[in-house]
Amino acid sequence: MNKLTKGSLATGAGLVLLLGGTGTFMSWNDSGTADGGQVTAGHLTVDETAAGTWTSNLGPVTDIATHEIVPGETLTYTAELGVDAVGENLQVTAGLTGDSVVAVNTEDPADVALAAAVVDTAALTVDSPLFTETGVGTGVYDLTADGTGTVTVAATIAFPDTAANDTQDGQVDLTAMTVTLNQALNPA
Repeated sequence: MNKLTKGSLATGAGLVLLLGGTGTFMSWNDSGTADGGQVTAGHLTVDETAAGTWTSNLGPVTDIATHEIVPGETLTYTAELGVDAVGENLQVTAGLTGDSVVAVNTEDPADVALAAAVVDTAALTVDSPLFTETGVGTGVYDLTADGTGTVTVAATIAFPDTAANDTQDGQVDLTAMTVTLNQALNPA
């Protein structure tokens, strides 16, 4: 058998395999619709209802702008926030944004040292009948019931009593302190 005949037979066999041996591509098919209904997204909004107040574990804070923090002191900012939360299985993570505690002057070593000393201690707690914390100190809260209400937040900043001398006379800026409630999926 010559090469041309072998090639023709191989091509013919390939076509038969491609065509399924029948020479047609027809098959039965149909489609139908199913009423899946509608899905509506929930929402989460947070608004400060009134200016908060500062307190210290070492004494009164009359004006945070002129208060001089010392090692071992913990400052707490308490504020009421209005919350509107609606959603099945809504869960939120509460926290402070990264720019909540920053050095006043990033070129001043004392400002940078003080900011570094207190930024890692910044923490936020939430108290509201709308939310239940999933575990002590987790910062994750489950929505207990859809609705509108108030949330009391307490942001704390601690100045470690082991602070180095390079923090003396340093200044941090707290004017951009921002509380966030970030929606997360509740796996329950």
